[in-house]
Amino acid sequence: MEHSKVVTRYDPPNLDPDLGPNPSPATSLVESLGAVADSMRQLYTDVGLRPYRVFAVKIRWSGPITGAGEPTIDQEEEFLPTPLLDLKPVEEQVKTGGILERGSVTLRQISPRYTSEELDSLLATEERNVECFVEVRLDSRDSAEPILRRFARIQAPVYDAEAFEWTMRIAKQDVNRGRDGSPFVPKMRGGS
Repeated sequence: MEHSKVVTRYDPPNLDPDLGPNPSPATSLVESLGAVADSMRQLYTDVGLRPYRVFAVKIRWSGPITGAGEPTIDQEEEFLPTPLLDLKPVEEQVKTGGILERGSVTLRQISPRYTSEELDSLLATEERNVECFVEVRLDSRDSAEPILRRFARIQAPVYDAEAFEWTMRIAKQDVNRGRDGSPFVPKMRGGS
């Protein structure tokens, strides 16, 4: 490549015409290897090493805000291949009303083929009558109807190109859906 200006080692890098942002990041080698990384991670699921399935769930309420009216499941989309999740940081706290789970975890190895817009559309909304959350379910090795553990996203997804993954921090919420998938409906105090 010919350049009219000779760059010396003392020149700032911004004056070097050979340096600059990736001219076509969507077609880079890393992006083209996303499917290969997904196929390799699918092997972990296939041999039974990824027991926790992860879903993005949206519940729509018939009223103007969440909790008002009747809930319906608007969306359940599984993250594939199954991300890496270590639930050990989630601890149980014994309360008079039962056991609560507390803690936050990092969801790792989310497919690099998702775009940030796709992840945001799965896990966030501006609609006041829709709630979005991450749900973690043990696969059917223990029970046909596993506990559906509900988590809130506490960090925007972060793309790590070197690891071929998105990562995201999620925190355990107090109330899970029923084992049959029915949305939690708060009980009103008083009334008839």
